[in-house]
Amino acid sequence: MITPISSTKRSGTPIISAVPRPVWSTSSFAWGSSRFINATGRQLVFGYEKKIVALPASWTPVQADPGGDTRNMEVKFFFRDEPSRPFYSGIWEQNSELRMLVFPVPGEDPRLGPVAMKMIPEDRRLVKAAQEAAGKAESSRP
Repeated sequence: MITPISSTKRSGTPIISAVPRPVWSTSSFAWGSSRFINATGRQLVFGYEKKIVALPASWTPVQADPGGDTRNMEVKFFFRDEPSRPFYSGIWEQNSELRMLVFPVPGEDPRLGPVAMKMIPEDRRLVKAAQEAAGKAESSRP
C-alpha cells in the first residue's frame, strides 16, 4: 500500500511512504495458542496431547489452541505421509499468557532432522507493559 504523506509547496510532488499491509490479523490469534505457517513445501501434522492439526503445504496459517491452565504437554511433528515416524517430539509449556508464531522450514543440517522450527513468542504481560509505557509517555508530552 503506497500512501502520499504530504506535498511540498514548491513542486507539489507528494512524499511517498510504503506502508506494509498486515498479512494476518492478530485479533483471531488467541493467547495460549500457536499459529503455524508451513514453509517446508510438504504436508505436515502437528500433534499435541490427544489432538492433531494438519499443516497444509502452503503459507496458510493454521492455529492450534490447547486452552486450559499452564501445564506441560507432549507435542510431535510428522510428515502427513509418514504418521508413524515423527521427526520431532518434545515437551512444550502451555501458558495462557503466551502465543507462539511457528514457521516449520526445511532443515539445513541433516544431523538435526529434515525440518527446523523458527519460533516467535509473544507474552501478553510484556505487550501490556509496553502499551502502558507508551500511554504514559504520550500523556506526559506537552
